[in-house]
Amino acid sequence: MPEAFDLSGQVALVTGAGRGLGAEAAQSLAQAGALVVVTGRSLDAINHTCSLITDRGGRALAKILDVNDEQSVAQVMAETNTEAGRLDILVNNAGVEHEAKALDTTAADWSRVIDTNLGGTFLCTQKFALAGDSTSPRTVINLSSITATAAVKGQAAYCASKAGVEGLTRALALEFAPLNIRVNALAPGYFLTSMSSLVADDPELAKRVVRKIPLRRFGAPAEIGGPIVFLASSASSYMTGATLHFDGGYTAQ
Repeated sequence: MPEAFDLSGQVALVTGAGRGLGAEAAQSLAQAGALVVVTGRSLDAINHTCSLITDRGGRALAKILDVNDEQSVAQVMAETNTEAGRLDILVNNAGVEHEAKALDTTAADWSRVIDTNLGGTFLCTQKFALAGDSTSPRTVINLSSITATAAVKGQAAYCASKAGVEGLTRALALEFAPLNIRVNALAPGYFLTSMSSLVADDPELAKRVVRKIPLRRFGAPAEIGGPIVFLASSASSYMTGATLHFDGGYTAQ
């Protein structure tokens, strides 16, 4: 079975890879043998992730990418395909959230979250499909969230965006299957990243959340590597249009 998880010779592009789960996903793909294109809006952040990869003997390229900018997305996808000679794996990780009651959420707040989390995922996947060779097997991993299934108060826009990501995943899986592109989603639970800091940094709130997690702990960011490599590799070759929950059992209840 180890050969099924081997990504040697493949090229992966990860959005929002300058920190958090995106950075961990990029490192895991590199450890599995892929050349990883680390993208994001902060050059310092993506260069740091590249350094973590190369320091361990992996291969990485850094490219500035704004998932809300169609020209930026198309250019980076095309450049990667030209420079690396191929583009096999896309991880749509870039995302934002907005903490506010629904009645206090402005149209601008709503658009920023939906445009980035859902619109950016669509744009990147569309340009990825157009940039590569449609005859070779390729795969897309969309980062969803447990909030697509288990809503959180004060996160209406975020919950809606991630539910949309899962619907988009299913729709594109059907449409892209003839192109030999698999499209799946990964829905993490509470991980110890900056995006979960509002919960993790509040001792009482953290205790309440942990009590709802059957495994009774937050996820460690490095743990995201296992399902990312699984979904990217031939180990999941008969899987498309699915959402894999990785949440300590949170959504099993």
